[in-house]
Amino acid sequence: MAVFLSAFGLFAVALVVHLVWWRLKVPHRQSLTPVTLFLTIAVCGFALINATDLFSVQLAVPGLLLAILLFGSLCVLYLILFSALEADSPSLTLVWLIADAGRRGVHGDELMRAMEQHSYVQNRIDQMIRDGMAVETDAGLRLASQGFWLSSLVLLYRKMLARRHLGG
Repeated sequence: MAVFLSAFGLFAVALVVHLVWWRLKVPHRQSLTPVTLFLTIAVCGFALINATDLFSVQLAVPGLLLAILLFGSLCVLYLILFSALEADSPSLTLVWLIADAGRRGVHGDELMRAMEQHSYVQNRIDQMIRDGMAVETDAGLRLASQGFWLSSLVLLYRKMLARRHLGG
């Protein structure tokens, strides 16, 4: 029980801090900031739990390691969901448009016209530059070292899955 309480408790603290922070002011580097926040809360929180012997009997070293793994798993799941939800995406826009239509529904032609109003590509380019994934040069955009590293991992993974075409 101590494993669940400590991991979920620290995750709840991290989530509340994240939500309050974003309500007050969205940071410049939206991708890196939540990772840093969750790591900081993990280090400080688990150090505090260990130092105060909050769960001294139930949370020995193996339990502490399990709690850290559970907390890390929750954070990874949340960060994946956050990255999908925080940016304007075609899928989320479609869902929002269909939900907004309610019981009357929406025709495919209306959806196509509405989707033409959104500039997903420009939003993604701006975010990549803000997050240090790409840099603008006189010759155009190029990947920064962080973007090159990430794209290499993604392309390697897609190659392992035998995904040759763009998208999905």
